[in-house]
Amino acid sequence: MFPTLSDLSAASQRMQFTALKYQIEQMRRHPSIVGYVITEFTDVHWESNGLLDMCRNPKAYYDVIGQVNCPDAIVPTDWERIAYWEGERCEVKLGLSHFSAADLRNSRLEWRLDHWPEIRGELTGITPERAQLTSLGTVVFEVPPLVHATRARLEMRLVNASGELVTKNHHELYFFPRLEPREGHVKLAVPGLPRLAARLAGMGYEITDQASADLVVVERMTDELRWYVQNGGRVLWLAEEPESQQAHLGSINIAQRQGRSWQGDWASSMSWIRQDKIFGGIPTGGTVDFAFADLTPETVIVGLTPRDFAANVHSGLFVGWVHHIVALVAERPIDRGRLMICTYRLRDHLGSHPVATLMMHDMVSRLAAVGTRQGDLGAASTPPVTVFQVGQ
Repeated sequence: MFPTLSDLSAASQRMQFTALKYQIEQMRRHPSIVGYVITEFTDVHWESNGLLDMCRNPKAYYDVIGQVNCPDAIVPTDWERIAYWEGERCEVKLGLSHFSAADLRNSRLEWRLDHWPEIRGELTGITPERAQLTSLGTVVFEVPPLVHATRARLEMRLVNASGELVTKNHHELYFFPRLEPREGHVKLAVPGLPRLAARLAGMGYEITDQASADLVVVERMTDELRWYVQNGGRVLWLAEEPESQQAHLGSINIAQRQGRSWQGDWASSMSWIRQDKIFGGIPTGGTVDFAFADLTPETVIVGLTPRDFAANVHSGLFVGWVHHIVALVAERPIDRGRLMICTYRLRDHLGSHPVATLMMHDMVSRLAAVGTRQGDLGAASTPPVTVFQVGQ
Protein backbone atom coordinates (compact mmCIF):
# COMPACT_ATOMS: atom_id res chain seq x y z
CA MET A 1 0.00 0.00 0.00
CA PHE A 2 2.59 2.53 1.18
CA PRO A 3 5.97 0.74 0.97
CA THR A 4 7.89 3.33 3.01
CA LEU A 5 7.23 6.10 5.49
CA SER A 6 8.15 8.59 2.76
CA ASP A 7 5.44 7.11 0.52
CA LEU A 8 2.89 7.42 3.32
CA SER A 9 3.96 11.02 3.95
CA ALA A 10 3.64 11.90 0.27
CA ALA A 11 0.18 10.33 0.10
CA SER A 12 -0.89 12.19 3.23
CA GLN A 13 0.38 15.47 1.79
CA ARG A 14 -1.52 14.88 -1.46
CA MET A 15 -4.69 14.39 0.55
CA GLN A 16 -3.94 17.54 2.55
CA PHE A 17 -3.71 19.50 -0.70
CA THR A 18 -6.89 17.92 -2.06
CA ALA A 19 -8.75 19.06 1.06
CA LEU A 20 -7.15 22.53 1.18
CA LYS A 21 -7.77 23.13 -2.53
CA TYR A 22 -11.42 22.17 -2.10
CA GLN A 23 -11.86 24.45 0.92
CA ILE A 24 -10.30 27.46 -0.79
CA GLU A 25 -12.31 26.90 -3.96
CA GLN A 26 -15.50 26.64 -1.94
CA MET A 27 -14.77 29.92 -0.16
CA ARG A 28 -13.95 31.65 -3.42
CA ARG A 29 -17.39 30.80 -4.75
CA HIS A 30 -18.73 33.37 -2.27
CA PRO A 31 -17.63 36.98 -3.04
CA SER A 32 -18.76 38.05 0.44
CA ILE A 33 -15.74 36.14 1.83
CA VAL A 34 -12.93 38.55 0.98
CA GLY A 35 -10.07 36.86 2.82
CA TYR A 36 -8.90 33.85 4.80
CA VAL A 37 -5.93 32.64 6.83
CA ILE A 38 -4.24 29.27 6.35
CA THR A 39 -3.04 27.68 9.59
CA GLU A 40 -0.38 26.66 10.14
CA PHE A 41 2.69 27.77 8.24
CA THR A 42 4.47 24.55 9.28
CA ASP A 43 3.48 21.26 10.86
CA VAL A 44 3.82 21.01 14.63
CA HIS A 45 3.64 17.99 16.91
CA TRP A 46 -0.14 18.22 17.33
CA GLU A 47 -1.03 19.51 13.83
CA SER A 48 -0.32 18.04 10.37
CA ASN A 49 -1.89 20.80 8.31
CA GLY A 50 1.07 23.12 7.74
CA LEU A 51 2.08 24.43 4.34
CA LEU A 52 5.60 23.19 5.16
CA ASP A 53 6.56 20.13 7.15
CA MET A 54 7.97 20.23 10.66
CA CYS A 55 11.51 20.78 9.37
CA ARG A 56 10.42 23.65 7.08
CA ASN A 57 10.69 21.48 3.97
CA PRO A 58 8.26 22.05 1.07
CA LYS A 59 5.38 19.60 0.92
CA ALA A 60 4.28 17.66 -2.14
CA TYR A 61 1.93 20.45 -3.23
CA TYR A 62 4.39 23.32 -2.85
CA ASP A 63 4.50 24.02 -6.61
CA VAL A 64 0.72 24.05 -7.17
CA ILE A 65 -0.79 25.68 -4.09
CA GLY A 66 -0.38 29.07 -5.79
CA GLN A 67 -2.94 28.07 -8.43
CA VAL A 68 -5.79 28.52 -5.94
CA ASN A 69 -4.11 30.71 -3.33
CA CYS A 70 -3.75 33.72 -5.66
CA PRO A 71 -5.66 36.94 -6.49
CA ASP A 72 -7.28 35.46 -9.62
CA ALA A 73 -8.34 31.82 -9.47
CA ILE A 74 -10.27 29.52 -11.79
CA VAL A 75 -12.83 27.71 -9.62
CA PRO A 76 -14.68 24.51 -10.56
CA THR A 77 -18.24 25.07 -9.32
CA ASP A 78 -21.29 22.91 -8.71
CA TRP A 79 -19.59 19.58 -9.42
CA GLU A 80 -21.06 16.57 -7.66
CA ARG A 81 -18.71 13.80 -8.71
CA ILE A 82 -15.38 13.20 -10.40
CA ALA A 83 -15.80 9.49 -11.28
CA TYR A 84 -17.36 8.63 -14.65
CA TRP A 85 -17.97 5.60 -16.83
CA GLU A 86 -16.55 5.59 -20.34
CA GLY A 87 -19.06 7.06 -22.79
CA GLU A 88 -20.67 9.25 -20.13
CA ARG A 89 -21.11 12.98 -20.64
CA CYS A 90 -18.79 14.88 -18.29
CA GLU A 91 -19.71 18.47 -17.41
CA VAL A 92 -17.68 20.82 -15.21
CA LYS A 93 -18.95 24.33 -14.55
CA LEU A 94 -16.25 26.95 -14.08
CA GLY A 95 -16.07 30.36 -12.46
CA LEU A 96 -13.39 33.01 -12.02
CA SER A 97 -12.69 34.63 -8.65
CA HIS A 98 -11.13 37.98 -9.68
CA PHE A 99 -9.45 40.07 -6.97
CA SER A 100 -6.39 41.48 -8.75
CA ALA A 101 -6.11 44.88 -10.45
CA ALA A 102 -5.34 43.26 -13.82
CA ASP A 103 -7.43 44.20 -16.83
CA LEU A 104 -9.09 40.95 -17.85
CA ARG A 105 -11.51 42.26 -20.46
CA ASN A 106 -11.93 39.92 -23.44
CA SER A 107 -9.98 37.11 -21.81
CA ARG A 108 -10.40 33.47 -22.77
CA LEU A 109 -10.16 30.17 -20.94
CA GLU A 110 -8.35 27.27 -22.59
CA TRP A 111 -8.95 23.73 -21.35
CA ARG A 112 -7.66 20.24 -22.20
CA LEU A 113 -7.52 16.71 -20.82
CA ASP A 114 -3.94 15.75 -20.02
CA HIS A 115 -4.09 12.18 -21.41
CA TRP A 116 -6.17 13.08 -24.45
CA PRO A 117 -4.72 16.18 -26.14
CA GLU A 118 -7.44 16.04 -28.79
CA ILE A 119 -10.13 16.66 -26.14
CA ARG A 120 -9.80 20.40 -25.68
CA GLY A 121 -11.64 23.66 -26.15
CA GLU A 122 -11.92 27.26 -25.04
CA LEU A 123 -14.43 29.66 -23.53
CA THR A 124 -14.16 33.16 -24.99
CA GLY A 125 -15.45 36.68 -24.38
CA ILE A 126 -14.67 36.68 -20.65
CA THR A 127 -14.89 40.08 -18.90
CA PRO A 128 -15.01 39.41 -15.16
CA GLU A 129 -16.05 41.87 -12.47
CA ARG A 130 -13.52 42.61 -9.79
CA ALA A 131 -14.12 41.11 -6.33
CA GLN A 132 -16.83 38.87 -7.80
CA LEU A 133 -17.23 35.30 -8.98
CA THR A 134 -17.88 35.38 -12.72
CA SER A 135 -19.38 32.37 -14.46
CA LEU A 136 -17.10 31.25 -17.29
CA GLY A 137 -19.32 28.53 -18.73
CA THR A 138 -19.28 24.75 -18.76
CA VAL A 139 -16.66 22.33 -20.04
CA VAL A 140 -18.44 19.45 -21.75
CA PHE A 141 -17.03 16.29 -23.32
CA GLU A 142 -17.71 12.59 -23.65
CA VAL A 143 -15.45 10.24 -21.71
CA PRO A 144 -13.40 8.32 -24.31
CA PRO A 145 -13.23 4.50 -24.57
CA LEU A 146 -10.89 2.91 -22.02
CA VAL A 147 -8.97 -0.28 -21.39
CA HIS A 148 -8.04 0.53 -17.79
CA ALA A 149 -9.35 2.98 -15.21
CA THR A 150 -7.49 6.27 -15.43
CA ARG A 151 -6.87 9.32 -13.30
CA ALA A 152 -7.03 12.38 -15.56
CA ARG A 153 -6.61 16.11 -15.13
CA LEU A 154 -8.78 18.77 -16.64
CA GLU A 155 -6.17 21.51 -17.14
CA MET A 156 -7.40 25.11 -17.39
CA ARG A 157 -5.57 28.32 -18.36
CA LEU A 158 -6.94 31.88 -18.34
CA VAL A 159 -5.29 34.05 -21.00
CA ASN A 160 -5.82 37.82 -21.31
CA ALA A 161 -6.53 39.74 -24.52
CA SER A 162 -2.78 40.05 -25.16
CA GLY A 163 -2.26 36.30 -24.98
CA GLU A 164 -0.52 36.39 -21.58
CA LEU A 165 -1.18 33.72 -18.97
CA VAL A 166 -3.15 35.14 -16.04
CA THR A 167 -3.78 32.04 -13.93
CA LYS A 168 -4.23 28.30 -14.23
CA ASN A 169 -5.76 25.44 -12.28
CA HIS A 170 -6.65 21.77 -12.65
CA HIS A 171 -9.53 19.53 -11.69
CA GLU A 172 -8.96 15.81 -11.10
CA LEU A 173 -11.25 13.29 -12.76
CA TYR A 174 -11.44 9.48 -12.80
CA PHE A 175 -12.63 7.48 -15.79
CA PHE A 176 -13.60 3.79 -15.66
CA PRO A 177 -14.24 1.18 -18.38
CA ARG A 178 -17.63 -0.43 -18.07
CA LEU A 179 -17.55 -3.83 -16.43
CA GLU A 180 -18.28 -6.69 -18.80
CA PRO A 181 -20.11 -9.79 -17.51
CA ARG A 182 -17.60 -12.55 -16.84
CA GLU A 183 -17.92 -16.22 -17.64
CA GLY A 184 -19.20 -18.29 -14.76
CA HIS A 185 -22.11 -16.63 -12.99
CA VAL A 186 -21.93 -16.00 -9.27
CA LYS A 187 -25.18 -16.77 -7.49
CA LEU A 188 -26.15 -14.35 -4.74
CA ALA A 189 -28.82 -14.51 -2.06
CA VAL A 190 -30.10 -11.13 -0.90
CA PRO A 191 -32.78 -12.01 1.67
CA GLY A 192 -35.38 -9.34 2.43
CA LEU A 193 -33.70 -6.62 0.34
CA PRO A 194 -35.52 -6.37 -3.01
CA ARG A 195 -34.00 -3.02 -4.04
CA LEU A 196 -30.47 -4.21 -3.38
CA ALA A 197 -31.22 -7.49 -5.14
CA ALA A 198 -32.43 -5.57 -8.21
CA ARG A 199 -29.25 -3.49 -8.31
CA LEU A 200 -27.07 -6.59 -8.04
CA ALA A 201 -29.09 -8.33 -10.74
CA GLY A 202 -28.48 -5.27 -12.91
CA MET A 203 -24.75 -5.86 -12.43
CA GLY A 204 -25.15 -9.34 -13.93
CA TYR A 205 -25.39 -11.51 -10.82
CA GLU A 206 -27.91 -14.32 -10.57
CA ILE A 207 -30.19 -13.85 -7.56
CA THR A 208 -31.30 -17.05 -5.88
CA ASP A 209 -32.18 -18.45 -2.45
CA GLN A 210 -29.71 -18.92 0.36
CA ALA A 211 -29.54 -22.71 -0.02
CA SER A 212 -28.16 -22.55 -3.57
CA ALA A 213 -26.22 -19.26 -3.39
CA ASP A 214 -22.45 -18.93 -3.57
CA LEU A 215 -22.67 -16.19 -0.99
CA VAL A 216 -25.22 -14.08 0.85
CA VAL A 217 -25.32 -10.27 0.80
CA VAL A 218 -26.93 -8.67 3.86
CA GLU A 219 -27.28 -5.35 5.62
CA ARG A 220 -27.77 -6.75 9.13
CA MET A 221 -25.72 -9.46 10.81
CA THR A 222 -27.88 -11.76 12.93
CA ASP A 223 -27.29 -14.88 15.03
CA GLU A 224 -28.78 -16.99 12.23
CA LEU A 225 -26.30 -15.55 9.70
CA ARG A 226 -23.40 -16.07 12.10
CA TRP A 227 -24.41 -19.72 12.41
CA TYR A 228 -24.63 -19.91 8.60
CA VAL A 229 -21.04 -18.63 8.33
CA GLN A 230 -19.80 -20.92 11.08
CA ASN A 231 -21.07 -23.89 9.09
CA GLY A 232 -19.34 -23.00 5.84
CA GLY A 233 -21.35 -20.12 4.43
CA ARG A 234 -19.93 -16.95 2.96
CA VAL A 235 -21.52 -13.60 3.81
CA LEU A 236 -20.86 -10.09 2.51
CA TRP A 237 -22.15 -7.74 5.18
CA LEU A 238 -22.79 -4.12 4.14
CA ALA A 239 -22.51 -2.58 7.61
CA GLU A 240 -23.46 0.96 6.65
CA GLU A 241 -25.29 1.70 9.91
CA PRO A 242 -24.26 1.18 13.57
CA GLU A 243 -27.51 -0.74 14.22
CA SER A 244 -26.64 -3.29 11.54
CA GLN A 245 -24.87 -5.55 14.06
CA GLN A 246 -27.32 -7.86 15.80
CA ALA A 247 -24.98 -10.71 16.63
CA HIS A 248 -21.95 -11.22 18.84
CA LEU A 249 -18.77 -11.57 16.75
CA GLY A 250 -16.14 -11.78 19.44
CA SER A 251 -14.03 -8.63 19.52
CA ILE A 252 -15.44 -7.29 16.23
CA ASN A 253 -17.93 -4.45 16.48
CA ILE A 254 -19.39 -1.73 14.24
CA ALA A 255 -18.97 1.78 15.64
CA GLN A 256 -20.33 5.12 14.50
CA ARG A 257 -17.82 7.78 13.33
CA GLN A 258 -19.91 10.78 14.34
CA GLY A 259 -18.80 12.19 17.67
CA ARG A 260 -15.77 9.89 17.87
CA SER A 261 -12.09 10.39 17.11
CA TRP A 262 -12.69 8.87 13.66
CA GLN A 263 -15.12 11.62 12.67
CA GLY A 264 -12.50 13.37 10.55
CA ASP A 265 -11.99 17.07 9.94
CA TRP A 266 -9.70 18.23 7.12
CA ALA A 267 -6.32 16.55 7.69
CA SER A 268 -7.10 15.05 11.10
CA SER A 269 -7.77 11.60 9.65
CA MET A 270 -6.83 9.68 6.53
CA SER A 271 -8.61 6.76 4.86
CA TRP A 272 -6.84 4.28 2.60
CA ILE A 273 -7.48 1.25 0.43
CA ARG A 274 -5.18 -1.73 0.12
CA GLN A 275 -4.89 -2.88 -3.49
CA ASP A 276 -2.84 -6.08 -3.48
CA LYS A 277 -5.86 -8.42 -3.34
CA ILE A 278 -8.87 -6.32 -4.36
CA PHE A 279 -9.58 -2.73 -5.43
CA GLY A 280 -6.59 -2.74 -7.79
CA GLY A 281 -8.68 -1.11 -10.50
CA ILE A 282 -9.29 2.09 -8.49
CA PRO A 283 -6.46 4.45 -9.57
CA THR A 284 -6.31 6.71 -6.53
CA GLY A 285 -2.88 5.57 -5.38
CA GLY A 286 -4.23 3.88 -2.26
CA THR A 287 -6.01 6.96 -0.91
CA VAL A 288 -9.72 7.66 -0.45
CA ASP A 289 -10.32 10.99 -2.16
CA PHE A 290 -13.24 12.64 -3.97
CA ALA A 291 -13.51 9.61 -6.28
CA PHE A 292 -15.35 8.13 -3.27
CA ALA A 293 -17.79 11.05 -3.01
CA ASP A 294 -21.13 9.85 -1.55
CA LEU A 295 -19.52 6.57 -0.48
CA THR A 296 -17.50 7.71 2.55
CA PRO A 297 -18.33 5.45 5.51
CA GLU A 298 -20.26 6.68 8.52
CA THR A 299 -19.25 3.58 10.48
CA VAL A 300 -15.98 1.77 11.18
CA ILE A 301 -14.94 -1.75 12.15
CA VAL A 302 -13.25 -2.00 15.55
CA GLY A 303 -11.70 -4.89 17.46
CA LEU A 304 -9.40 -6.26 14.75
CA THR A 305 -5.89 -7.43 15.62
CA PRO A 306 -2.56 -6.46 13.98
CA ARG A 307 -2.62 -9.89 12.34
CA ASP A 308 -5.98 -9.04 10.78
CA PHE A 309 -4.59 -5.79 9.39
CA ALA A 310 -1.62 -7.65 7.93
CA ALA A 311 -3.73 -10.14 6.00
CA ASN A 312 -7.45 -9.42 5.97
CA VAL A 313 -8.06 -5.65 6.05
CA HIS A 314 -8.58 -4.08 2.62
CA SER A 315 -9.40 -0.52 3.66
CA GLY A 316 -8.96 1.46 6.83
CA LEU A 317 -8.60 4.77 8.56
CA PHE A 318 -6.18 6.36 11.00
CA VAL A 319 -6.24 9.57 12.96
CA GLY A 320 -3.46 12.13 13.27
CA TRP A 321 -0.01 10.62 13.50
CA VAL A 322 -1.24 7.07 12.69
CA HIS A 323 -3.37 6.66 15.82
CA HIS A 324 -6.79 5.01 16.44
CA ILE A 325 -6.47 2.68 13.44
CA VAL A 326 -9.74 1.04 12.38
CA ALA A 327 -10.93 -0.93 9.36
CA LEU A 328 -13.48 0.04 6.72
CA VAL A 329 -13.38 -3.22 4.71
CA ALA A 330 -12.21 -6.45 6.31
CA GLU A 331 -12.71 -10.19 6.06
CA ARG A 332 -12.22 -12.98 8.53
CA PRO A 333 -12.74 -16.73 8.62
CA ILE A 334 -15.28 -17.79 11.22
CA ASP A 335 -15.16 -21.51 11.92
CA ARG A 336 -15.85 -23.20 8.54
CA GLY A 337 -17.03 -20.09 6.66
CA ARG A 338 -15.96 -16.56 5.87
CA LEU A 339 -17.36 -13.11 6.58
CA MET A 340 -16.49 -9.91 4.72
CA ILE A 341 -17.57 -6.58 6.21
CA CYS A 342 -17.81 -3.33 4.26
CA THR A 343 -18.83 0.01 5.78
CA TYR A 344 -18.68 2.09 2.59
CA ARG A 345 -22.11 3.35 1.54
CA LEU A 346 -22.41 1.30 -1.64
CA ARG A 347 -26.03 0.17 -1.49
CA ASP A 348 -27.70 3.14 -3.21
CA HIS A 349 -24.95 3.73 -5.79
CA LEU A 350 -24.42 0.34 -7.41
CA GLY A 351 -24.41 0.56 -11.18
CA SER A 352 -24.38 4.36 -11.34
CA HIS A 353 -21.21 5.08 -9.35
CA PRO A 354 -18.12 3.45 -10.89
CA VAL A 355 -16.18 3.16 -7.63
CA ALA A 356 -19.12 1.65 -5.73
CA THR A 357 -19.77 -0.80 -8.55
CA LEU A 358 -16.12 -1.84 -8.81
CA MET A 359 -15.79 -2.28 -5.04
CA MET A 360 -18.84 -4.52 -4.93
CA HIS A 361 -17.60 -6.52 -7.92
CA ASP A 362 -14.19 -7.08 -6.31
CA MET A 363 -15.59 -8.08 -2.92
CA VAL A 364 -18.08 -10.54 -4.43
CA SER A 365 -15.38 -12.04 -6.67
CA ARG A 366 -12.96 -12.51 -3.80
CA LEU A 367 -15.50 -13.95 -1.41
CA ALA A 368 -16.94 -16.29 -4.04
CA ALA A 369 -13.44 -17.55 -4.87
CA VAL A 370 -12.64 -18.48 -1.28
CA GLY A 371 -13.04 -22.26 -1.17
CA THR A 372 -13.09 -24.63 1.77
CA ARG A 373 -11.56 -28.12 1.60
CA GLN A 374 -13.55 -30.79 3.36
CA GLY A 375 -10.49 -31.88 5.28
CA ASP A 376 -10.05 -28.44 6.73
CA LEU A 377 -13.60 -28.22 8.10
CA GLY A 378 -14.21 -28.44 11.80
CA ALA A 379 -17.27 -29.72 13.55
CA ALA A 380 -20.61 -28.14 12.67
CA SER A 381 -21.79 -25.39 14.99
CA THR A 382 -24.99 -25.49 16.95
CA PRO A 383 -27.78 -23.34 15.49
CA PRO A 384 -28.86 -20.31 17.53
CA VAL A 385 -31.52 -20.87 20.14
CA THR A 386 -34.50 -18.49 20.23
CA VAL A 387 -35.71 -17.91 23.79
CA PHE A 388 -39.39 -17.07 24.27
CA GLN A 389 -40.84 -15.51 27.38
CA VAL A 390 -43.65 -17.30 29.21
CA GLY A 391 -46.98 -16.32 27.72
CA GLN A 392 -45.74 -15.85 24.15
